[in-house]
Amino acid sequence: MLIRADEVKRMSVVKKSKPGCGSGLPGGSMSFRMLLRGAVLAVLLVTLTSTGCIWLAVGAGGGAVAGAAAADKDRDAGDVITDAALVTRVKAALVAAKDVSATRVKVYAHLGVITLEGYVHSEDEARRTMAAAKKVRGVKKVVAKMTIDSD
Repeated sequence: MLIRADEVKRMSVVKKSKPGCGSGLPGGSMSFRMLLRGAVLAVLLVTLTSTGCIWLAVGAGGGAVAGAAAADKDRDAGDVITDAALVTRVKAALVAAKDVSATRVKVYAHLGVITLEGYVHSEDEARRTMAAAKKVRGVKKVVAKMTIDSD
């Protein structure tokens, strides 16, 4: 269908919203939801990749959590998110702990079980690192795979 330029002025465009889009949100519900989804996915991506969980699969529909959970058969999407948050809290505890080399120790979580891998300067530092991790809310068990390195 061809439309002449003078007819364009007389036409009005009516945008219909889809049912259930929450059109009461300021700035348009779709833009707000897309911004929120992007922010959540960005935080999740940074958290999971910083914990070594590089198997994150972001699908066309934004199914980052579903893709991540699909790679791990004994955890669902909620467990993946809980473990990622737990890793973040344990890393924060290690940074806050006195006389602990937080940058030399990697933290992994699997269903609430924390694994600490990396290098420490002494057995005392390994004990302090484990103690700091055990104090974090949500930690069920701490597995130490740390190597003593005097350098």
